[in-house]
Amino acid sequence: ESVTPKIGDLMVSYTFTGSLTAPDLSDYNLMNASEKLEAEVLAGVYDWGNANSYDSYAKKVNLIARGVDTDWMFQPLQNAINQTHGVSIGGGTEGFRFGVDLGFDNQNGVMKDSYRKRFRSGLYVDYRVGKIQFRNQVSYDYTNSQESPNGSFSDYASKLPYERIYDDEGALRKTLETSSQANPLYEASLGSFDRTKYNSITNNFSFDWYLSKQFHFRSQFSITQNSSKRSDFTDPLSTIYNSSSTPFQKGDLTISDINNNTWNLNAYLMYNNFIKRHHINMSAGVNAQEAQAASLYSHYRGFPSATQHTIGYAKEVVAKPMGSDNKTRLGGVFLSGNYTYDNIYLVDASIRIDGSSEFGSESKYAPFWVGGLGLNFHNYEFLKENEIISQLKIRGTYGLTGKVNYPPYVARHTYNIIMNEWYTTGMGATLNYLGNEKLKWERTYNTNIGFDITLYKKFTLNGSYYNRQTLDMIADVAIPSSSGFTVYKGNMGEIRNRGWELTANYMALNTKDIGLNLFGSMAHNQSKLMKLAESLKEYNEKIDEFYNSRSPNDNSKKYSVPYMKYEEGSSLTAIYGMKSMGINPMDGKEVFLNRAGELTSEWESSQQVMIGDTEPKVQGAFGLNFRWKQFSVFTSFLYQLGGQEYNQTLVNNVENADIEGSNVDKRVLTERWRKPGDVTALKNIAEQKKVTLSTSRFVQDLNQLKFNSLSLSYDVNPKLIKYLHLSMMRLQISTSDLAVWSTVRQERGLSYPYARTFNFSLNLNF
Repeated sequence: ESVTPKIGDLMVSYTFTGSLTAPDLSDYNLMNASEKLEAEVLAGVYDWGNANSYDSYAKKVNLIARGVDTDWMFQPLQNAINQTHGVSIGGGTEGFRFGVDLGFDNQNGVMKDSYRKRFRSGLYVDYRVGKIQFRNQVSYDYTNSQESPNGSFSDYASKLPYERIYDDEGALRKTLETSSQANPLYEASLGSFDRTKYNSITNNFSFDWYLSKQFHFRSQFSITQNSSKRSDFTDPLSTIYNSSSTPFQKGDLTISDINNNTWNLNAYLMYNNFIKRHHINMSAGVNAQEAQAASLYSHYRGFPSATQHTIGYAKEVVAKPMGSDNKTRLGGVFLSGNYTYDNIYLVDASIRIDGSSEFGSESKYAPFWVGGLGLNFHNYEFLKENEIISQLKIRGTYGLTGKVNYPPYVARHTYNIIMNEWYTTGMGATLNYLGNEKLKWERTYNTNIGFDITLYKKFTLNGSYYNRQTLDMIADVAIPSSSGFTVYKGNMGEIRNRGWELTANYMALNTKDIGLNLFGSMAHNQSKLMKLAESLKEYNEKIDEFYNSRSPNDNSKKYSVPYMKYEEGSSLTAIYGMKSMGINPMDGKEVFLNRAGELTSEWESSQQVMIGDTEPKVQGAFGLNFRWKQFSVFTSFLYQLGGQEYNQTLVNNVENADIEGSNVDKRVLTERWRKPGDVTALKNIAEQKKVTLSTSRFVQDLNQLKFNSLSLSYDVNPKLIKYLHLSMMRLQISTSDLAVWSTVRQERGLSYPYARTFNFSLNLNF
């Protein structure tokens, strides 16, 4: 972003940031080769009376005896060194100022051969003549990125440790020995790629007319154009193509083109005046905006080789290019004002009427308003010179607000034209998105009461209590895919959010050479579904149908995820499942408690109840700013207490672990039931064909402290920078997410590994 230059000077600044990013796999606890084979034996993978099964076991024993114990997770990873450069130049006169920005950002990922290179530029112009002022800022961004050819990190985390990467000749194996799975490192050595090019240009223009000391007219217009092109190519030598495929069926290229255009216009008249002890501030105006998105998708097949991957080499077009075009518009008028008497009594009010194409035909327009009162006690005569109380203010607001920014198709059914088939009546169409033509504006009645107090000009405390009553809340209603659609936008009914927020700041030290500032915050929120809409009642029924239609032998992990259900009086962040009494020590099977209070061994969707709530009792942050001469230290922590979490890592990787087909967590060996009399929290290790459904056994209390950020900076001595002909020189080292202490143990970074980044930056002003 361009920096407004000083009048009469040419200002030049340069910023360099170098960073080291390293993968962090400390959350993983996978088995080695011997442990993995032991787990397979205990799980009953091998039929000792079957010769093929025995040979498979013997082959793995032989590989382990030869020292094979492959650490697959480290194979696609690297430590990444990155750099960012930025230059800003600015100058001007009293009536004309300008600024220029240039930047380059080279970011390499911790997955090998993944990167993101960004170039940016900007120009800022400010021209003023008389009572007229024009400002224009234009910026251009270009990004070139590539996903790692190594694929998803989860593919490596699941690979069996007794599998070899290379054959006896030292060549990459195409498929693995014991499982016949594809070798991801062989796939990475081919010419497959997934690349994206992104362009963005934005122009912001503003016009100001200072009519008088009291009246000021402003108009702003911004326009943005974004375009991206993604090319995803699969090498014809890839093992995803079976041996029976002809050369013309190998090699795929998909191209996705996306273009977005938006514009935004605001125009308003402001009035600002002091009349003795009275201060009046008013504004009235209009706003309009439009967003248009267009996309085109095409798929080509049959390429001779990885080097001949342009569309001209394709044997066939798999399907006609498919496109979409969406447009949304929003317009409104508004009037706002605030009044202050003697800087003690404060009154605020505003009203606006908005219309949006995102809603149903019956609810396109809606009015919104808000009013507020405030009282500055510290400006009363008896407190003006008080040495203890520097500030004491109470405030309150009440109003009705709305919300937009939804996809353009949520209020109407969207159809796809069938372009490959012609009928006697012409082209056909299929329903692509299930719209809601009765979708209404989301409205929230918001009450907020708060205070601000400052003591001894050092300690500041801000607090507020809020009550938000939301009517016709719009949300994604997730529908099981068996219905034909995965999501549906609906008005959920009436929702209430109540809570409070506190922030504190204490300036402990503030001298010429040393300073210490402490800060902290705490917040609590409680949500409740006050009224259940008919659409959510139907959704609850669909959830039950989703589970009831499941085959007893279907162990898909999609059933192990707790789906949200809605009940009047319940929390919106509730976790639903069956109440569990634990694992029966005699047979290793789970015992449930149904709604009637009866013990049962059968899981039923209709018997699900609220088994936890992800909303913490309190959450917030704390930290400090410390300064000593030219050195500065900043640090911050995040915390949350009292909520629950459904430990999906424990479900997927320990209890529902695919012991035969992938590597698994070591807790499969130590925490699963094995024999009668075992008292464990996890079911029989030999039970592989029955997936665990949502149960209270995996709801855990989540108390968490995160070391969020740490930075150390040094401002070089003014005498030295003057000798170097600089006006400022600063060195800084920073990092984030240093550590997490949590009562719930879960893996981070499944499709892409979790990583830690350490930054070093140099700022120079000439």
